[in-house]
Amino acid sequence: MNGTRPVDAPQRPEGLNIIGASELFAPLPPVDWLCQSLRIAPGAPTLFAGYGYSGKSVALQCMALSVASGCALWGKYACKRGRALHLDYEQGRRITSSRYQRLAFADGVDPRELVGWLECGVLPSMSLTTDLLCRVGENRTLVEVDS
Repeated sequence: MNGTRPVDAPQRPEGLNIIGASELFAPLPPVDWLCQSLRIAPGAPTLFAGYGYSGKSVALQCMALSVASGCALWGKYACKRGRALHLDYEQGRRITSSRYQRLAFADGVDPRELVGWLECGVLPSMSLTTDLLCRVGENRTLVEVDS
């Protein structure tokens, strides 16, 4: 590097969030992990994918229950306690409720301790848009969409 600086700094077009080198190399705060062992944190979505009937829904219901109760996920991975919302576009109320009841019982979680921490949208009639997903995620630690 010869130590020279650009003569004219380019203009930053409105709506394009351009940051300079000083911002790029500024110290970063620690990551606010939801589940550090699984590297799940706020930001980019985490995708659970697999064949039908491979256990994705029950695995994610376990995650929602763990976050809402503050218990270890799958009995192994520490999770930060927070408000969880499960959007169930697939199973329906009977299966979803029955499974949450069984999972809570197995984990020794008192359902009364989940009031205000765990919610479920069962077979919502609206499709998700980016704006709607952002709004339902406000003041929640976890939002799961089970398509």
